[in-house]
Amino acid sequence: TDNNKDALEHLADHIVNGFEHGHRLAVYVLLITGTTARMTRWDWSGSIYTDAFDYVKRPDILRDLLWRFSLLSGAQQGLDSTVSAVSPKEHKLMDTLAAKNPRDLSDQEGTEVPPRAPDDPPYVVAYVRKMFAASLNPNWPRWKTSVEAEGGRREFLAGMPQVLLSGLIERGTREYVAYDCMDKRFVWLKDTWRPDFSREGETVDILATAGVKNIPTVICHGETGHAAQTPLEEPKKIRPLKHYRLVLEEVCRPLGDFLCARDLVVIVRDAIIGVRCTISRRRRDLAGLLHRDVSAGNILVCPMEDGSCYVSKGGLLGDWEHAKNIRDDGRNDGKHQGRRQTERVGTWQYISAYSLDHPLEPMTIADDIESFFSILLRCGVRYLRHNCSNVPTS
Repeated sequence: TDNNKDALEHLADHIVNGFEHGHRLAVYVLLITGTTARMTRWDWSGSIYTDAFDYVKRPDILRDLLWRFSLLSGAQQGLDSTVSAVSPKEHKLMDTLAAKNPRDLSDQEGTEVPPRAPDDPPYVVAYVRKMFAASLNPNWPRWKTSVEAEGGRREFLAGMPQVLLSGLIERGTREYVAYDCMDKRFVWLKDTWRPDFSREGETVDILATAGVKNIPTVICHGETGHAAQTPLEEPKKIRPLKHYRLVLEEVCRPLGDFLCARDLVVIVRDAIIGVRCTISRRRRDLAGLLHRDVSAGNILVCPMEDGSCYVSKGGLLGDWEHAKNIRDDGRNDGKHQGRRQTERVGTWQYISAYSLDHPLEPMTIADDIESFFSILLRCGVRYLRHNCSNVPTS
């Protein structure tokens, strides 16, 4: 009924709020309806619940349930043990880092980079510090997040996420401008629950080894050791996910921050260069990967050092977690073998027309290229002056 649907949506809102404002592996909810109650557990792969019981007639069940739950550890109650609240000293450090610094560089094209002594801290582009300062929202907690990488454990300080994909059908992805406690610099931290196949950091490392241009630079990455695999009555419908963190060197701006039509074309061109490098024959031995999720949200604006200046019109192509090998069958059209998940990969606004009409067909190189055209068209109509009279407003 409509009342049941409204109640479920209201419950889902509270669960999403619990995931968003805290670092949780799961959320437990005691659901009470009239004189009956049931305990539910929610994670990013699904939910399970107990049989309903009458807590008026059987108060002992409710008593034992709450008592046993109180004996569980924080991790057993769904808290993420790899994240902790910052200490007072770290809180003060974050405030200091957010303050304006005269050494910061502008991201305007032609800004000269003064010489720096080896012992001096690296320069910070002004907008990066502004983004970090904006993340220190007084109504949002500050966290110290750890990443178990190959070189050991590293810790990062972060506030409110810059990117937050909410909703129970998402994968809990949030991305931060964070401070690297080891290297003493700002970085980009991605926290997500990934499907159980190749890790994005490994994919980007493969591309970097192959000499692919205009891709992010991986600092470290690793899994937390946590998995979301809620047991259901139908095992085939389980969506197993692993908790994963990726730290990148570049802190970029979204594509929508381009300054003019020329900037838009140059930024998208740089991203196309990255894709071209991955599919070129001379690099097929090392790369040979198809991105499969080319969208406006995955093309980033990044100031790039060019001799003695920073160029604000450089573009990077990020979010390689859905990339798939196209060298399995050696075909030039980019088709590959096997399906790793049932749902269609990609952002529907930018997926090629053929892929939308044939969702069971594997994506090809041509599909990625068509996505770039859709990006230019959509961003041009949305942000630039045009003579189209029939553009929807929503």
